[in-house]
Amino acid sequence: MAKSDKWCCKNPGCKMLNIVEPAQIEEAAKRGRKTIFICDNCGFCEMDTEHSQDYLRDTPLEDWQGRLPIGSISDGTFVDYQGEHLSRHDFIVKYGVDPKRYLKWKKAGMPEPTNKC
Repeated sequence: MAKSDKWCCKNPGCKMLNIVEPAQIEEAAKRGRKTIFICDNCGFCEMDTEHSQDYLRDTPLEDWQGRLPIGSISDGTFVDYQGEHLSRHDFIVKYGVDPKRYLKWKKAGMPEPTNKC
């Protein structure tokens, strides 16, 4: 993702236009941190490829439904489609979806964002 103040969510059911402050991207780059953007509506993630070439490298982009959490466990972990239990951070890194935010969005009836792409 090029430096920009806007990006479109890749979740076909969401397509929210998200806004990012360029200063946040620059600050993360200065610190050598990998930058990942999480949709405010559904939790799908986008990476800043200019600074994060290998972040989310294992994400199976061809099958977006396989990236979705199927639930959460009372110990705070999330379950993927294969039944594997992952922390929130590990789920984001592996699948490019914030499971907590996605499950909250799904439970709310998958509301459409007010600002779509």
